[in-house]
Amino acid sequence: MYIHGMDEQQRIPFSAQLLPGKRITVFAPHADDETLGCGGALMLHRATGAEIRIVILTDGAAGGDPTTRQQEAVEACRRMQLGPPDFWDFADRSLLEQVEILAAAMVRDMQAHPADLIYTTSPAELHPDHRAAATAAWQAVARRAGAPAILAFFEVGAPLHPNVLTDISAVYQAKLDAASAFTSQFHTIPYHHIATSLNVFRSLTLRGSGCIHAEGFQAVSSAYVRKHPLRQWVPGELPYEFTPHAQLQAATTFDCTVIVRTKNRPDLLREAIASILAQSTAPREVLIVNDGEATPPGILPASTAETTWREIQSKGSGRSAAWNLAASRACGKWLLSLDDDDVWFADHIATFAQHESSAEKFMYSDALKSVWDLDASGARRLKTPAAPFKGGPFDRSKLETMNFIPTCGWAVNRELWLELGGIDESLELFEDWEFLLRLSDRTDFLSTGTVTSEYRFLETRAEPLDWDAARRRVQSLHPERFTAEKLTQMVQRLSGELDQIQWP
Repeated sequence: MYIHGMDEQQRIPFSAQLLPGKRITVFAPHADDETLGCGGALMLHRATGAEIRIVILTDGAAGGDPTTRQQEAVEACRRMQLGPPDFWDFADRSLLEQVEILAAAMVRDMQAHPADLIYTTSPAELHPDHRAAATAAWQAVARRAGAPAILAFFEVGAPLHPNVLTDISAVYQAKLDAASAFTSQFHTIPYHHIATSLNVFRSLTLRGSGCIHAEGFQAVSSAYVRKHPLRQWVPGELPYEFTPHAQLQAATTFDCTVIVRTKNRPDLLREAIASILAQSTAPREVLIVNDGEATPPGILPASTAETTWREIQSKGSGRSAAWNLAASRACGKWLLSLDDDDVWFADHIATFAQHESSAEKFMYSDALKSVWDLDASGARRLKTPAAPFKGGPFDRSKLETMNFIPTCGWAVNRELWLELGGIDESLELFEDWEFLLRLSDRTDFLSTGTVTSEYRFLETRAEPLDWDAARRRVQSLHPERFTAEKLTQMVQRLSGELDQIQWP
């Protein structure tokens, strides 16, 4: 029941959050609903490593040519770096008469593609297909054993009363670009401008944190769905039980400085920043160290009570010098690294916070590795999907053989970094490996044993790099480690490991 005099913060969130979810399904009635309603959140989810499926329920024939609308949806998803949608081809404007059939199809889909978070349009929407999608999703979640933990309604053509607000400021321009793919729909109403204008309005209660664009959702737990029918919408009322947003946010911050190295790649930088914003535990500070042109306006988030955001210019001094410059100006106890082409999963910082009491002055987590290249237009495209990348328990002799700890998984004590003189700026390759060799003489390495990031290797160099020469250069800096006897031991060790592999 609506209660007069309720405090504002009980009626709408005053802080932002990204709903938790590793496997996400979106049920969009029409091609464009998924982008307009939750496109920003989807890009933030993607930056955390979540698996995302989009299902377009109708053929969209009442609003244009079905083939054209499908092509536009595929292009919008490409711009958001999501996979192409599935198309179910129900007749446009027919869903309200087929709710039972649609709910059964959703149940089958949940069985084939288990998800822990489902997004769909809200029951407050004006379009009958939007209301039908909300009803069918509610029924499907209620019927499906082991259903997703959360069902979240989003808004497209009518405002809802949100209990979750997601800050999409860092990906707003990318969302607008994706929404602009639906050109066939603009001859009647500029849907992309209307929907994204709503994102500005949704930032009303989040301005204190620097948010300027947000998406609103009404989220409900599957446990509640199974016990209650879908209630008639009452404007201004919060009808559903759900974990309050403040409880889902990070309960703590971690005393760390995140160093993000970048050079003239604003689109990649947006993704890296989005993965920081999606962290369940907030960093004390983020330093964007820019070795190229100044970061375009609108990319760097505003500082909050939990996290200070700063940009410093390294003026073309190189990536190693940029690292050292940021470390010299950092305030956090720990230094975490994230290059602009890599991303963290949502529990990356929280993992280090949980292991801090067991660590000395260096801890690390493992990563996935994906390989990307550029197409003829210069756009980045996925070449090799993410797969486990090296990592594993710490082994000193293994470290002397190769660097198996990617920089996006580091957490280094800042004082020790400075004592060691940081990265050797004379090295152009393997500078991270050489630093770890020196570091391993001063402290034990703690492995968290978890995968918390994605190392994205971008194949952009026109000429091959001389990795062998670079390796010899590192070895020459540590002659005591790379004697003939030790190199022989390394070869024998690697040979023994090969003998133990069970080949198919």
